[in-house]
Amino acid sequence: MTLPQEYLYFQDVNATVTNQRVIIAGRFYPTANITSVGVTVLPRNNTGGWVMIAVGVLTSLCFLLSFVPDTVREVRTLTGGYFTSLGIIGLVIGLGLIAGGILFMTLRKPKYLLRIGSSYLESDALISPDRGYLEAIAMAINNALPRR
Repeated sequence: MTLPQEYLYFQDVNATVTNQRVIIAGRFYPTANITSVGVTVLPRNNTGGWVMIAVGVLTSLCFLLSFVPDTVREVRTLTGGYFTSLGIIGLVIGLGLIAGGILFMTLRKPKYLLRIGSSYLESDALISPDRGYLEAIAMAINNALPRR
């Protein structure tokens, strides 16, 4: 009995795709068990950006309130009154934190996930910032499936 011929569809450092097997990041997936392949976008975690914005807003509000004159008592606070330059510096720091939080959330690149499904489970095979790379692997797997 002769073994069926194995055709290579894709090969690089992270992935090898043939008509009989798929090896991604050291994990083996027999093509006979693969039912679906897809690339999805991982949701970004923006918690760090929101924390920076919240701290910036609170800092800015605290130092803005230091500029409100105290007409009831003749009390000079550390951040206001005679030390208005500290209030301005605090306000600039707060606005900088707000801008940094916004930049943190907008400049982060999305990550993509290659998912391989079988009849009994769906596996997250590979994560990459390059969508085209994962789609090339997914297309190779889809091309290999009919020739199992």
